[in-house]
Amino acid sequence: MTKTKSTFLALLAVLLTPLAANADLIASFGTGSTGSAVGGSLTSSLPVSDTNNALYFQGATTPASNWVWPALVNGFEEVTFTFSFDLTGFDLNSVALTGLWGIDNIGTVSLNGNLLSSLPNVVVGNFAVLTAFSANLASQFNQGANSLVFSVSNAGGPGAFRAAGTVTGNVSVPEPGTLALLGLGLAGIGMSRRKKA
Repeated sequence: MTKTKSTFLALLAVLLTPLAANADLIASFGTGSTGSAVGGSLTSSLPVSDTNNALYFQGATTPASNWVWPALVNGFEEVTFTFSFDLTGFDLNSVALTGLWGIDNIGTVSLNGNLLSSLPNVVVGNFAVLTAFSANLASQFNQGANSLVFSVSNAGGPGAFRAAGTVTGNVSVPEPGTLALLGLGLAGIGMSRRKKA
């Protein structure tokens, strides 16, 4: 077997080997000074800084996060937090978004305009524990830019918001027909090089 042919067959075997089924981390975020955004960006409609209250949930999150809120004095602030991430090249059927959030006082969580979670009533449970949110249907995600939006507001007195989340998934695997065309193209290149030699 010629070197060119064996190299071609090795390359074709790699291309036809399916990708691992385990989902990889695509993006993550956490609010506050201990939090960060990886694979995306977390922005807020107003400048915020760390805040705390003994009544707020004090447990750890993964990724790390802190309670935050604008340094305003009227006690009726409305703030939007947006985590933006890109799913270009990922298989949307494998993508999953999971996270936790809490608010003093009320708010909603939406992904690309679709409601994922809501805390509509002023109750201690909104900040004494963190509430889970998730999305795992391909129809909930965009092939490209995605926006996870927290629309939150304070109904008076101190305000605070905390959230953390991750996005996981797999890179898209080319269709078998695409791989076959790629293989034929590589074979043609190999044959033309052989004829020239």
